[in-house]
Order: sequence, then C-alpha cells, then structure tokens
Amino acid sequence: MRVPLDLVLNRTEDLILWMSDVHVYSTGFVFTVCARERVGAVVLDMYGFGYPSWEGSSAPLLVGIEYADGTVTSNLPCERFSTGLEHNGSASQVGSGWVSYFQHPLPVRGPVRMVTAWPWFSVPERVVEVDGRLLAEAATAVETLWQAIPESEPPTGGSDSRVLPLDLEPGGWFDTVARPAAERD
Repeated sequence: MRVPLDLVLNRTEDLILWMSDVHVYSTGFVFTVCARERVGAVVLDMYGFGYPSWEGSSAPLLVGIEYADGTVTSNLPCERFSTGLEHNGSASQVGSGWVSYFQHPLPVRGPVRMVTAWPWFSVPERVVEVDGRLLAEAATAVETLWQAIPESEPPTGGSDSRVLPLDLEPGGWFDTVARPAAERD
C-alpha cells in the first residue's frame, strides 16, 4: 500500500535529500531517498558506508531510523544493525542518485525519526519525524499473500570487523548509536 509521504530529509545550499515512494507491507515498509546536487562534480554514492567506491564517487550517505519504542536501525556497518534496514536497490550518477531501503518490522504507533547525514558533502545530521501511525494504519489495509515463514535463529559468534572510516559528528545520532552499549552507558 502506497503512503503519501514525500518530504525533505536534509539539505544544504548545494544538495538536497528527500524521501519518496513509501510503500507499506505486512512486515515493514519500503522507502526511497533521492539526492540532487546543484553542481554535479562526482557520482553520488547512495549505497553502503565508508570510503568512496571509486575515485570519481562520493563516500555514501548515512541513513538511520529510530522508532518510538527505542528500536534503532542504520546503514552503519555495526553488529547492532545486522537487521532492520536492508538495501533494496540504488542508482547513482554525477549530481543525482537514489537508494531504496526495506525497513522492518513496522513501527509502533508514535513518531518515527528519520536521520540523515552526508559528511562527504558537509551535510550535518538532521532528524525529521514521521507519524508512525500513518504506516501502522496503512499496514491494516495490506493484503497478506502468504503465511509468515518462521524466522531462523540468527548466526552466533563473530562480529562486524569493518571499521567506520568516517569521523562521525561527536555526540550526534550516528556517533551515539554506533558505539557498543558498554560505551553508551
């Protein structure tokens, strides 16, 4: 079910990020983040996290989501975010791009905080709240096509050994949620 949510997530004088194409399913929702740069100088790397994919591209966009119940997901490469926000497709070119994500589970009723930042372009963290009730109510009208498959146990052991190559804004949302729980308390 499509939900009419088209809103600006973040912007500077030279770049704008907006959310569009929100579709709700019985288990989560899909949304697209689009970007345009006023003067395209590099390919806007919309997927992943870390160093630029290649010399002619930017480092990727940061996306985070926080539900009213405290559930947090992000595209940061941390063990804490192994589920919840999944890449659903993307395209990039000089000066523009888009990335689609599948976010699960559906939010509880209450505010959904959408957090974006793009350090490569000096785009600071910005939080935009979406009414989670819109998503939850849309889910009640979704036709369930198949019975849910029981989830398997998550793999045990190991950890995400990737290093966060960017300096995150100290004390910002991404810096706070990326640190292990022991460091946050």
